[in-house]
Amino acid sequence: MTRRRLIPALLLLLTPAIAWADHLPDPNLTPGAVRPGVTTTEVCRPGYTAATPPIAREAEAQVLAAYGLADTHSGYCEAPHGCVIDHLIAAALGGSDQPANLWPAPNDGEWNVHFKRKLEEELHRLVCRGELPMRDAQEAIANDWVAAYRQYVGEPPDQP
Repeated sequence: MTRRRLIPALLLLLTPAIAWADHLPDPNLTPGAVRPGVTTTEVCRPGYTAATPPIAREAEAQVLAAYGLADTHSGYCEAPHGCVIDHLIAAALGGSDQPANLWPAPNDGEWNVHFKRKLEEELHRLVCRGELPMRDAQEAIANDWVAAYRQYVGEPPDQP
């Protein structure tokens, strides 16, 4: 192999395949998962999410370990207030409590958990009005919640 070809090849080997931003979960660790058999009628029933139990400590511990974090939720996020274990696909959209649907979401920064919650509320509203199939909402948020935010909510306001 010539020197011209060797250097780019070495750079490819030494560069991580994909560097994931703090505001998006690693799709290999958190691809998203839904509760089996959950229906639009169920998630649109008043009190549905209030009746769902909190995330089990064992599931939180699995997620933290998978992302290489201590139990303080810090280190993964550069946000001053760290992270919170969050559903990628919200419970309000039929998301499960399985580790495949949980990730350490940043509490602050450009794309934080508060923006994600605003998206979840908008998607839930659209689903319950019959304007968006629940499966489409689940896929949009699982594939790239930031792109889904821009599509369904718009551009976020400037942050301080």
